[in-house]
Amino acid sequence: DDLRAIINDAVSMMAYRDDPEAVGQPSIRDAPSGIYDVMHATFKEGDYEGILRDLMDKDFTTEDYLMWLDKNLPMEAKDAADLDHAYDILSIADVFVGRVIKKQHYAYKGYAEEIAAGVSTGIAHHNEKYVKYEFPSYIMKMSRLRDSREGRKFATAKLARFTHSGRMRISGNLWFYGEMLKRKEFSAMLEKQLNLSEKELSVLKKG
Repeated sequence: DDLRAIINDAVSMMAYRDDPEAVGQPSIRDAPSGIYDVMHATFKEGDYEGILRDLMDKDFTTEDYLMWLDKNLPMEAKDAADLDHAYDILSIADVFVGRVIKKQHYAYKGYAEEIAAGVSTGIAHHNEKYVKYEFPSYIMKMSRLRDSREGRKFATAKLARFTHSGRMRISGNLWFYGEMLKRKEFSAMLEKQLNLSEKELSVLKKG
């Protein structure tokens, strides 16, 4: 992705080479492309080269892009044959992503994006209506899991300092604090003493 960003800058520099005011500017690249914009471009705009330019400087991963396409294809391709064809294209892109992991050859990500960017070519009958793209459940689950882990980490660290105990010991006794936090007085006291966030308090209550 860094290499693609450099290439994107080079292309932009060529476009601005005749503009004296552009010389010496620290950055002329726009903000990275967001997933919703790229999804709209992929399905609605039909500008393949434009999609690739967006993918050169984005704020999400290749894997994210494929998961978003996978999640939202059924809303864009209403015809069963179109959906099958589009998923065939997406599955080829996924093969290249798998090769990145197996062979540690990151150029395959570029190939995967180039294939996935053309997924709408497999749809003969496009959904012309507005589509509210949905967040892939896998990414959502992973995000929640990460938040839960972070909440647990910080909560146990605060409890360890408060009780002068080790974090491992606190982790092994979270069930006890979960039971104690069912008492409003204890919960209010601990929340105030430890300056617990809602996330941290929720983790402790679960035990």
